[in-house]
This record gives sequence, structure tokens and C-alpha cells, in this order.
Amino acid sequence: MEALTDEVDVQAELKRMRPGHPLINTQHVRELALEIARRERAAVGFDRVGDVFFVKVEAQLRTWMKKYIQALPTVGKTIK
Repeated sequence: MEALTDEVDVQAELKRMRPGHPLINTQHVRELALEIARRERAAVGFDRVGDVFFVKVEAQLRTWMKKYIQALPTVGKTIK
């Protein structure tokens, strides 16, 4: 994936990755990110999540899924 800047339109990028079917729920991702930030980096005081963050999360999830599936044994028909 090319370098991402703050000007990236997150919805357009998510649609480009898989038109009409993003893998992530942006509201839940936002809530979890802010919860983790409050717990792990309380001194910073994060209170917003930028659009580029969602594109990065989606890309990381897709990469993890591809690697996980490639590592599965060739026996069986179920992804476990």
C-alpha cells in the first residue's frame, strides 16, 4: 500500500480495498483505540482518531488474514 497521508479519504480507501464491504466497524475501532489510549498513554490525553488510522487498521487486518491463511495446513476444509 502506498504511503498514507492525513488527506486520505478513509471511506474511499476502504471501498477501494473491498467495495461496499469494509472489514472493520469504524465506530467500534474508534472506541477501542481511545480506550487503549486512555489506559496505555493517559498522560497524552488522546480524544480523537484520525481517518488514516482506520485505513491502516483495515490494511493490517487484511495482511494478518492473508498470512494466517497461508500458514494453515493443506488438510481439511475449515479455517480454524
